[in-house]
Amino acid sequence: MTTIEAGELNRLRKNSLGVGAITFMVISAAAPLTAVAGGTPLGMLMGNGAGFAGTYLIVTVLLLLFAVGYVAMSRHVGNAGAFYAYAARGLGGLAGGATALIAILSYNAMQIGVMGLLGAATAGLFAGWGIALPWWVWSFIAIAIVAVLGYRQVDLSAKILTVLVLAEYVVVLILDLTILRTGGDSGLSAAPFSWSQITSGAPAIAILFCFAAFIGFEATTIYAEEARDPKVTIPRATYFSVILIGLFYMVTAWLMAVGAGVDKLLPALQGLQDPTTFLFGLSDRYAGTPLTHAMSILFVSSLFAGVLAFHNAVARYIYVAGREKLLPQTIGVTHSAHQSPHVASVIQTVLAAVVVGLFAVLGLDPVLALFSWLTNVATLGVIVMMAVASLAVVMYFRANPSAQENALKTTVLPGLTFIAFVIIIYLIVINFGSLSGAGGFLGVFLPSLVLIAAVVGAVALAGGLGAFALSFGGKGGSEAPVIVKADNAPIKVKPENPGGTVVPNQDNKVYDAVVKGTKPAEPVQEKLVTNTEEPVDVKAKEPESRVVDLSPADTDAAAGTDAVGNAAATAMPGVDAPGSADAAPAPKSEDRIAQVLQEADKGTNPEVVAVAPRKVRTMMVKPDGSLVAREDPAPEAASQVAAAEPADPAPQHVAPAAQAGAEQTGTVAPATDQASDQPTDQVVSADQTEAAQPLKPAEAPKAEAKAEAKTQAAHTQSANTPATVPVAPQRPSDQPVDVVGEVKPDQVASISPSAAAAGGGSWSMQIASQPTVESAQSTYQDLQRRYGSVLSGRTANIVKAEIAGKGTFYRVRVPAQSRNDAIALCTSYKAAGGNCFVSR
Repeated sequence: MTTIEAGELNRLRKNSLGVGAITFMVISAAAPLTAVAGGTPLGMLMGNGAGFAGTYLIVTVLLLLFAVGYVAMSRHVGNAGAFYAYAARGLGGLAGGATALIAILSYNAMQIGVMGLLGAATAGLFAGWGIALPWWVWSFIAIAIVAVLGYRQVDLSAKILTVLVLAEYVVVLILDLTILRTGGDSGLSAAPFSWSQITSGAPAIAILFCFAAFIGFEATTIYAEEARDPKVTIPRATYFSVILIGLFYMVTAWLMAVGAGVDKLLPALQGLQDPTTFLFGLSDRYAGTPLTHAMSILFVSSLFAGVLAFHNAVARYIYVAGREKLLPQTIGVTHSAHQSPHVASVIQTVLAAVVVGLFAVLGLDPVLALFSWLTNVATLGVIVMMAVASLAVVMYFRANPSAQENALKTTVLPGLTFIAFVIIIYLIVINFGSLSGAGGFLGVFLPSLVLIAAVVGAVALAGGLGAFALSFGGKGGSEAPVIVKADNAPIKVKPENPGGTVVPNQDNKVYDAVVKGTKPAEPVQEKLVTNTEEPVDVKAKEPESRVVDLSPADTDAAAGTDAVGNAAATAMPGVDAPGSADAAPAPKSEDRIAQVLQEADKGTNPEVVAVAPRKVRTMMVKPDGSLVAREDPAPEAASQVAAAEPADPAPQHVAPAAQAGAEQTGTVAPATDQASDQPTDQVVSADQTEAAQPLKPAEAPKAEAKAEAKTQAAHTQSANTPATVPVAPQRPSDQPVDVVGEVKPDQVASISPSAAAAGGGSWSMQIASQPTVESAQSTYQDLQRRYGSVLSGRTANIVKAEIAGKGTFYRVRVPAQSRNDAIALCTSYKAAGGNCFVSR
């Protein structure tokens, strides 16, 4: 199951249908075998006999003309609303709401009506096989199957319909070919297409039956949201659907008339107790019993394909009505996985089950009542929607001339089809009783359902139902209505500079001066930069110069000397002094410095102040913590301490930099012999000196005095100390120098938080944290026994940490020589089953 993005939860499944799938969905909704076996014989009997084939041709042409404007506007309407969307775009919201309710009524009526015929046909089929069940049992079984397929992905429904529709066409075409091959009863004849045959009998009723056979072709646009490239797929599917349905019905009706005989057709139909068996009789006569049995089975499957297709259509109309807030918004949602209109599908299923159950309880006939009444209401509603869509096409392109493609497609043909549909609607209304078999009150009430649906849809969209719901049970309107006022500020404000920002120095006066022929004044200076080269006398006497030290210490002295000196003496190299001769070029900086130093040493020029690099005393920090000048020999005490150290000295401890609320206790690895023999140059700042803490409480006064002396010395020399001080190259980068004091080498994981701290830059592996020192030490001993392969022979540091709001904790850390050693140690510890992390 794929995951759908949150933004796509309320959209149908895109790119799931191609031209073929949509075409089969549409022609299956027309139920081809149902129309041929049921609608065509009844249309011939009640309409114009053999001229029914010519009537199919006329209706096919009329629907193709309708499809021209219908398809032209489909490029501008890309949702599953079809007729509803057309009416809303072209005629406004009220017409859209009315059309939406008519569509929901019509497709529901068609689907539920065909469900009655499906139950009756299935009951008759299984009764021949010895299984006798009431018609409504089979209808409810069909409702359940359709509910599952409609709830899931639409392409599953398309696959089922494709197989069933192909089988229907195959059996009917086999019968057509056998009749065509044999020549029928009296030979092939074109009489069914003659005007006399078309206008014989009751052509109006024949036209109604033909339109009923085409119901569903307009459903191509409701799959626009699910089609691949809908602007190409929808028009092609629409034209293919009309042509395939029209040609199939027309040819089959012609061959049925030829098979029975043009002159014998009406007597043969009138002699049948059930005219819907006429096609099966022709099959027995021309193709044989096996084809008749297959046709009987496929007749049931054709009805099932029809109810499934109409279920999909009406579910999408209900879904769009909910999404557009014509119905509750909870209806206009799609399934998170299938992206099918599952809520609308469930609503249609429940409605079908209720109506079928009502007809079954009342004992009404599934064919003469349920099928006949509801399918004729559906036919009327669909033709009304076609008329509204034709008018909407004309009005839309009239209001949007930039979108208009061709006047013939967008105005002439839609206008003609609108007039034709209005005439057909009138014929249906006046002949509804004869068509449906419903007389009296039902003959008036059933067609009026279309008008009722239109009014309800318009009122619902206009907010009439919402206003009624708000006022029902209210306070009687005693409160003043809320007045919402628009902002008094103007919508558009004229800018201060309508012509835009004026570029400086580009006013008309400048251009006027140029136009009048005035020329700008000639520049006083010919060139901005003179690049003429002149020879230099390299043998000229060098001018007397003085070098001024710009260091802060000598600034005042230099300034005083400048004030009393003569001008010639203060001239800088390369600059002419007042009244002096031509100056020679300045010597190189190295020569100048050397010359100045020589004059300063000889004392020949007492006014010379050198700018040579200043000699600064560099201080060194010895292992005992004392500060000595680099030029001076190291103190004897320090030499003795260094000489007295053994080859493998005890571990040294370094006081770390001040840390907030934490102390460290631990043992670190000693420095190597080479590192201890070489003194390390360090510049100790006042902060670092003050941060050093004594190792032993008894030596605190002495250590503080020493630290204060170091601080004063550091402050005294800070102004003369360079920013960077060279470091001895042999000093190991990860081995700190002890500037506090010596710790006994046998000290192990001190449990006292006042013990010496580990090196501020040392790395360690933390393996535990306990609330007391004792528990921390006990924990380490337990871990050392458990993970002896890693911790055996190693000591641990107990680090005291003050955590705000939680108290004091003692962290158990195993020191390491470097960061890489700590990482390797922690990796080994984790491999053994322990938990740790590297810290510093």
